[in-house]
Amino acid sequence: DVYQDGSAKPHVFKNCRRASWGIISLDSSGLVSSRAFGPVYAPVPQTSAAGEWASFHVLLELAGPEGVRAHQDYENIVLAMKRSVSHRLRPSSMYAGLARASCGPGASRLQSLEKVKAHTTDLDVQHCPVLKRHKVGNDAADLAAKEGLEAHLAPTPAELRDINAQIADARATLRVAAA
Repeated sequence: DVYQDGSAKPHVFKNCRRASWGIISLDSSGLVSSRAFGPVYAPVPQTSAAGEWASFHVLLELAGPEGVRAHQDYENIVLAMKRSVSHRLRPSSMYAGLARASCGPGASRLQSLEKVKAHTTDLDVQHCPVLKRHKVGNDAADLAAKEGLEAHLAPTPAELRDINAQIADARATLRVAAA
């Protein structure tokens, strides 16, 4: 079973927003047997939705010939996979580029795609072994996606100058407003 997740770190300044993806695989005993994570780079929007789509894209790219049973906590992907290819790739779709993987060879290796509940507690899953497994998998995928945030490069000197200029403008505006 493979679990995937996306993550994002919002920021007031658009250039400082960050998104990432994470994928983990659970073995038959419910332990993490493999994991992968990484950043989502611009020009893809730096949102958690972008991270979710990126994780799904990577999952389909890495799926082996034996196939994969995927678990996803982002319902929009599960719903999109029930729709036509033309709907997933429509020009108005912000994530059509990432969704393109859902039409490639990896899609034929997708045995199933199941929506799982995000951020469950031990109390929520205490009476159901399947839900416990989903909690372990989804929590591990969430942690992997958060590690992906740390894989982003630091802002460039030009980006830092731009941010500092925006901060200076905001301070000047506040001084005028306070006067």
